[in-house]
Amino acid sequence: MLSHPRADVQFALRSMRKTPLFTGTAILSFALGTGANTAIFTLVDRVLLRMLPVKEPERLVAAALAAGYIRASGAASMDPVRVLRYE
Repeated sequence: MLSHPRADVQFALRSMRKTPLFTGTAILSFALGTGANTAIFTLVDRVLLRMLPVKEPERLVAAALAAGYIRASGAASMDPVRVLRYE
């Protein structure tokens, strides 16, 4: 299967030289795909996979104002008043 790798590389380079538009499009697509993949993985890594840089992350509570009342996630069923005064 890999009996003549040098000849295969030469053939590939010769084919790319014959079709510069296709070669440029393929290289640009590869570069954009690699960049997008890196950007998305970096975002997921920072947001979802790493711990937050705080002392006690298990004590964090997310509070949101929805339909006139506050609901909390992350705390075991706390009422809105306790969420606001959570220390």
